[in-house]
Formats: sequence, structure tokens, C-alpha cells
Amino acid sequence: MPEKKPENKNQKNKRPDKTEKRFSVSKTQKKLSLIFGLFILVIIPVYSVLLMSKADIFSVSLSAIAYEHGYYSEFFLWATLVSIFYLVFLGYLFSIAKFENKKAIIIYVVGCVLVFLTVVFPYLPEVFPILTELHNLIGMGSAVLLMISVFFFVFFLADKDKKVYTMSMVALISIVTVCAVIYFFLGMNSLIEVIFVVATGVFLFFLSLWIRRTPVIDADENYKASLVARLRKKQAYLQKKEEEIQKKIEEILTEQKESAPGESAEPEALPSEQDRLSEVSDQEAETADRSEDPASFAGEIGAAAEEEAPEAGEEGGPGRQEKEG
Repeated sequence: MPEKKPENKNQKNKRPDKTEKRFSVSKTQKKLSLIFGLFILVIIPVYSVLLMSKADIFSVSLSAIAYEHGYYSEFFLWATLVSIFYLVFLGYLFSIAKFENKKAIIIYVVGCVLVFLTVVFPYLPEVFPILTELHNLIGMGSAVLLMISVFFFVFFLADKDKKVYTMSMVALISIVTVCAVIYFFLGMNSLIEVIFVVATGVFLFFLSLWIRRTPVIDADENYKASLVARLRKKQAYLQKKEEEIQKKIEEILTEQKESAPGESAEPEALPSEQDRLSEVSDQEAETADRSEDPASFAGEIGAAAEEEAPEAGEEGGPGRQEKEG
């Protein structure tokens, strides 16, 4: 029988290092689903109901509640939440399904921007009638554009999964029908706005769950590919900026050389600390030699005195001649 190799206890009990954990796409998508679900199933519906309860839901729109009833800050927060949610969530939904229709992407981005612009143009029919009409057009246009982009996406799913396509079409037609009936009988009001925003968001959230579960679409691989593509674009952008900065630096250095051709580019070298120390040690050694030889040191002092004596005699010459006279 072959002998069993002894097990290494240290290798058996070794725990994986936290730094060695790899990026998990499935776990990331679960976290994103929780975050998106929290927003569209809890935060946005509750906040929308609280906002529309400030006035009559059948005769007053959210814009009228904001400008005529004094709840502009609440309406501004609502429009910001809705626009950011749809902008981020639709981008995520398109990425996991690998939906790359540029027209639909541009349409949904413009629609999200228009949702936010509804808070910029005031709703005051008596004071600013033209801006009020523009406000209404922007609000209607944002809803239409968002719905068009969603229909493009659902038609794209028809070739992938017929079941998902059928359920999506039923849900979309139901939302549009309910909003149209309310608008036909009651006109524009906060009830239509809240139903459209909340119902469409809830539908899209469950559509993302269906896409992740269908075997036809590999949601994890598509999301990973979209992340890699974004990182490559970002890396290429940073590399391009770095090359531009390097080019500008080279141009500046070239201009400096052309403006001062006689000057040397390299600065004069300063004396090092070792040279200073050697100079000081030479001076100390010379002083020590003089102190050891008193005769030579006295001779140097005498020679220096003789050199100074004639100068002193010339300066004091006229004074001495006067005294002698």
C-alpha cells in the first residue's frame, strides 16, 4: 500500500486572506437589487404619497402643490430622486441585458434630464403663463420619452425570451391605459403622476429580476463586460490626458531654452559638505603648524609689521617735519 503523506496542519488550518477575495458579480448584483428595490418599493412611493396628500389628488398636480401650496423644496427633492433613480436603474437594466440601441439610450437620458428640468421652469399660470406651458410640455415630454425607451427595450426582449416579452407588454399597456383613462376623465393631477412614476419603476424592477433568472440572457457576464468596457474607456481617457500634459511640459521647456540660449540649462554645482570640511581641516592644520614653530610664526609677524611701518611713516611724515622745524 502506498504511504499517505502527512497532512500539514498549518496548511489545513490556514484561512484565506481578506485581500485575496475576488470581485463577485453575482453578489454585487444582489446588493444593487436591494438598493434599487429599497428606492422604488419604499422610498419613492412613500415620499410620493406624502407629497400628493398635501392637496386634492384628483384636481391638483404635483407642480401646483409645489408652487401654489408652498411645497417647492419637497417637489424639488421628489424630482431629483425620480430622475436619478431612472437614470441609474435604466442604465443598469440595459447593461445586464446587453441592450446597445443608441437611440433608446439617448431618449431615456433626455427623458431623465427633462424630469429634473420640471423644477427649473415655474408653474405659475397667472404670473408666467408661457413658462407654465413650457413646464407642462417638459413634464409630458419626459414621461413620453421614458416610455418610448422602455418600449424599445421590451421589443428587444422579444427575440430573447417570449415569456418575458409577453409579461412586459401586458404590464406596460396596463400602466399606459390606467394613466390615459384618469387623464381623460379628470385631467392632469398628482394621482396620474404618482401612478406613472411608481408603477413604471416597480415594473422595471421586477423586469430586472426576470432578466437575471432567464437562462437565455447571461446577466452576470453582460454586467461584467459593461464594467470592463467602462474601465477601459476611463483608462484610455486618463492616458490621453497624461500625454497631453507631458506634451505641454515639453513645449514649455522648449520655449524656455529658446528664450535664453546663452544660459546653461544645468545650474552651477554648489560645494558639497565634504569639501567644506576638508577646507576647514586644512586651515586648522596650518594654524597648528605655526603654533608648533614659534620662530617662523614670529618672523611672519615681524614681516607683516615691517610692511605696515612705511605706510604709517608716510602718513605721519608732514607732522614730524613741522615738529622738527
